[in-house]
Amino acid sequence: MYKRIFRPLAFAALASTGTAMAGTNDEGHWVTTFTGGTDAMTRSTLQEHADGSLANLGALDPDNADDPATTSLRRLSMHDAFRLGPGLGLELGYMTDSSVEPFMKLEYSQLRGRNENIGELTTPSLSAPAGITSKFDDMHSWALNFGTRYFWNDGGVVKPYVAGFMGADRLQAMRTHLIVNGMADVGEEELLPQQTRFDAGVEGGVNFQLADKADLRLSLGADYVDARRKDTDAFAPLGLDAVKMTEQRWSVPVDLGMNFRF
Repeated sequence: MYKRIFRPLAFAALASTGTAMAGTNDEGHWVTTFTGGTDAMTRSTLQEHADGSLANLGALDPDNADDPATTSLRRLSMHDAFRLGPGLGLELGYMTDSSVEPFMKLEYSQLRGRNENIGELTTPSLSAPAGITSKFDDMHSWALNFGTRYFWNDGGVVKPYVAGFMGADRLQAMRTHLIVNGMADVGEEELLPQQTRFDAGVEGGVNFQLADKADLRLSLGADYVDARRKDTDAFAPLGLDAVKMTEQRWSVPVDLGMNFRF
């Protein structure tokens, strides 16, 4: 991922600048920043362990419709359900003096859904329990945040900084496609609803000056969101009326970017 991000950024820097120059006073300049990276996930619980039962298999297995069944779902973490996806950002800032930059940023991020065995269904008509597969859809989100960045080493080629921000993000519904292996395709179910949430975060990083008007930026942050929670009925066809779902509150974004002053 970083090879794909770094090459166009490096090309943009070479195309727009010459030899790196010692720092100039940035006060009164607008700054446009393009970033790419990913959000590392914490190992928080997404789905709690749950057990349930069905009085009969019904539509799950018409040939043995009258057989009872029991269902057991295992605990899942965010890592079980999703792989890391790309994140892209566009930021506009203004240097109110040489070390302070208020900014606004728009970010897009994605988590890529996994196909995961999440439990099993047991019934007398089967010689062994049937695995339950959950095919998680990809999740996409957009965030708009406002914050301030403070730089050290004013005038140097390398400028470390810290930043804080807050705003809101819009996250699409979390959906999955449930399959009882060898028995039935349950279909797509909604685990958590689409929601707009408060978010805030801190970020540390460093700007490497490539030229008078362009920098390469590397950053590491910690983002908090007002996580979604729900006792979902998505597993009701499997005999579980309420399964507790809780999304992660913290993520750790790692980004590489280019900024241009004008």
